[in-house]
Amino acid sequence: MKKILLTSSGLSNEKIKNCFIALIGKPIEDIVILFVPTASRSKDEVFYVEKTRQQFLKFGILEKNIINFVADNPIYIQQIFDSIVVCGGNSFYLLSKLKETKYFDFFNQKVDEGTTYVGISAGSVIATKNISYINELDINDCGLKNFNSFGWLDGMLIPHYSDDDLL
Repeated sequence: MKKILLTSSGLSNEKIKNCFIALIGKPIEDIVILFVPTASRSKDEVFYVEKTRQQFLKFGILEKNIINFVADNPIYIQQIFDSIVVCGGNSFYLLSKLKETKYFDFFNQKVDEGTTYVGISAGSVIATKNISYINELDINDCGLKNFNSFGWLDGMLIPHYSDDDLL
C-alpha cells in the first residue's frame, strides 16, 4: 500500500502532523526525511520552503534527520529515510528535474516499497497522472514536453484553491 500525504502548505496544523506521524508509524524524533526543495527557484518560493522546514523542526523532526536533496547528487540512493517530502514551486520544473536526474523512477520505487511521500503544492501536483492541466496556474518555462507524472492520484489536484478562484 502506498502511503501518500498531499497538502498545499505542509504540516500546517496538528491534524496533518498527526496523519504524517501515523503514516510513518514511529516516534517523530526518529523520523528521517529526504527534503526536496527542487521546485523552488524564486525568492518567494524559497521562503515557503524554509517555512516548511521550520514546520518539521517545530513538530519534532531533528535537524540532523532532515536530509537536504540536491538533484545532481547520487548519494541519496544509498541513504535510509522514512519519508520523501517534496516542496512547492513550479510543477513543470520539478517534474522535468526529477525525470532528467532519474530521481523520478527512484522516488516511485521508494513509494512502492513503503516510503511515505509528502507532497506540498507542486509536490502534490506531480502525484497525479499528468500535470498538463496545471498550465493555467504554473508556467512551463523549462520546455517540459512529457507531462506524465507519478499517477498515484487519479484526477486533478489544484493546490491553494479557494472559492475566490471561481470569479
